[in-house]
Formats: sequence, C-alpha cells, structure tokens
Amino acid sequence: MEYKILSIINNKNVKEWSNIIQNFDKDQSDIYFLPDYIKMNIGDHKHEEGLMFYVYENNYVWINIFIKKKILNFEDVFKGEFYYDLETPYGYGGPISNTKNDNFLERAQKTFFDWCKTNKILCEFVRFHPLINNQIYYDKLDKIIFHRVNRFTKLNLISEKLEIFNPKVRNKIRKALKNNLNIQITKSKKDFEKFKIIYFEHLKNIRAEKFYYFSDEYFKKLLKIIEEFGFILTVTNKREEIIGASIFFGYKKNLHYHLTAISKKNEFPGINNFLLYNAYLYGKKKNYSICNLGGGITKKETDNLLIFKKSMSNNESKFYFGYKIFDKKIYSKLIEYFKEKKPASYSKHKNKILCYRYD
Repeated sequence: MEYKILSIINNKNVKEWSNIIQNFDKDQSDIYFLPDYIKMNIGDHKHEEGLMFYVYENNYVWINIFIKKKILNFEDVFKGEFYYDLETPYGYGGPISNTKNDNFLERAQKTFFDWCKTNKILCEFVRFHPLINNQIYYDKLDKIIFHRVNRFTKLNLISEKLEIFNPKVRNKIRKALKNNLNIQITKSKKDFEKFKIIYFEHLKNIRAEKFYYFSDEYFKKLLKIIEEFGFILTVTNKREEIIGASIFFGYKKNLHYHLTAISKKNEFPGINNFLLYNAYLYGKKKNYSICNLGGGITKKETDNLLIFKKSMSNNESKFYFGYKIFDKKIYSKLIEYFKEKKPASYSKHKNKILCYRYD
C-alpha cells in the first residue's frame, strides 16, 4: 500500500487531482471533491492548505480531501509546538473509494491516521456527502453522527404538468407563469454582480448569521466555478427588475442548489418555488439526474427551510458528520483553555468539535 499527498498550491498536483476525481464513477464523485471548489473555501493561504490524501494498492483507491488549518493563538497550550486540524469545506466531503473491500479500507484509514499523528494533526471534522453515503469508507472515526435530513429531487419526475408538487406549490408556480415573469440562465459577471447585491440585501432582511457573509475573495472564486460548472438563474418582473436569483453547480449527474436571494422588491410569494422549478427544467434538459437542495437550518421537522425544501423535492437522504481526535490529551487541554479564556464563545459552541475556532 502506498500513498501520496496532492496540494492545491502545486499546478501539477491540481491537474492530477482533477483527473483522479474525473475517473471516479458518477455515483461516487461530485464537484465538492474538485480542487477548484476547495480553493474557493480557503481564506488565509498562510495558514490553510487544501490537500488530497491518495492511497492506492493494485486497482484499489481511497482518497480523502480536506483543508488543513494551523491552530493559532493557543501558544500557552501548545508550548512552542504547532498543531493543525482538518475540515471538509463548506458543503460536503469525506473520503471516497472505488472499492468496499474491508481489508483495504481498514488499512487505508490506518495509513492516513498514522500520517495525521506524525504531522501533528490534532483532530479532523468531516461533513459526509448525503448523496454518496461515503461514511461507509470511513468507519474508523471516533464517531459518526446523523445530523439532519437532506432533500433532493429526481429530475426525471419533473414535468410542466407540475404533478410532483402539492396544490399550494402548483398554484404559486402557475401564478408566477401568468404574471409573465422572465427567466434568465446566465454565467455573466454582470449578472453575478447583480446577484451579490440582492444576496447581501437578502441576508440583512432575514438577519442571517455572519457565517453567510462570504468575502470578496470567495465571490471571485465562486464566479470561476459558475463559469465552468454552474449557472445563475434569475427572475425579473415586467419592469426588468431582478426579484429573485439562485446559483447552481452541476457536475456529472448532480445539480446543487448553492445560494439564493430574494429581492425586497419582490411582489410574488412563490418566487423561490418558481426559481427551483425552472432550475429543474433546465437541469433535466442538461441531463442531470438529481438536484440536491440540502436540509433545514435546524434538525426540527418544523424548520421552515426544511418545510419549503420538502415541498419542492421528491426524495430524501441522510446527512452525517464525523470526527476523530488524534491527540486526546492536547485536545482536552485546548478545550479547557478555550473554556477558561472565552467562556461565552465556549458556552455557545461547546458541542462543536472545532469549537475553539468559533470566537
């Protein structure tokens, strides 16, 4: 069994990385595993690096993709040492493999864990992909936890008759159609800049958490992703004002609902429904099999976002996360120190494995 590590800061590595993902079966790969997507989710390049850990033996392959981050501002705990943690980017990730051979998977995981311990990785947090169910390739973590329901739509069931939707949703879509709203599907920078304006207005209107206020650098990289793998779907009214817009990514068989924004000028209650319905029609036309919507903001069945996504989808899967702590002694000291120095932040985020990053 051999392994190598590919980095997004090395152009040759990036090309090899992309080829590896491209060679995976369509049911086992997605845009979240591509180097361009990882790059988009890295902020401070001095202290963060996107990596692929690639294990291979004969025809068997196991890969794990993550962002390696230096843990800063805890010198009193680490006593002159440097430690790192690993995390999947915003969205989904986790290992994928071309085999379910138990012996190979067990040894691949051990190879990776040994590397982590040697390279002062303190812990790893993984958001598994709900359409791939790739937690089966990482069963040696300390814990794998069901987090929430994930909703998606099989696009072969979508038609202009609207039969998969409940009567309330059908009426909203039909009302939008009668009002002659204009749908545009674009990749242009001009429309992207318009989306950003509406997006930030939308965040203010719904009093969203700071987490969703992505940086200018993030949006620059996001536009590149859209140009290659996605599109912006906008809805304009008779005055040619954008009243709603969504960003979608597509890769192999999957389409993903990434970001959305509704303008305060919106006079129609069903714009979100209308946006998704038109994205489904376009996705089906482009031969995507699934449009993934994600889950709610909370785990609750009464979560409004989840209720909306249920009304606009015809299937569901499960979203899991997992973690492993490689040095429990140092990790415990870190948490105790964080609890003592930042009690309010600790109290709010103590259930997160990487709680010390939420200050």
